[in-house]
Amino acid sequence: MRWLLNIVFVVLLLITAAFTARYIKDEALPSGKEARWQVATTEVRTR
Repeated sequence: MRWLLNIVFVVLLLITAAFTARYIKDEALPSGKEARWQVATTEVRTR
């Protein structure tokens, strides 16, 4: 029965982490620093 609780806990943790990452990404995108960093990395990749 304990492993069931562990599985439920891990699933909740993953869902929380996914939502947090999405929220942080949405918050960080409008900032100029993040946008410049993304442009720089894509330029390096295309060269």
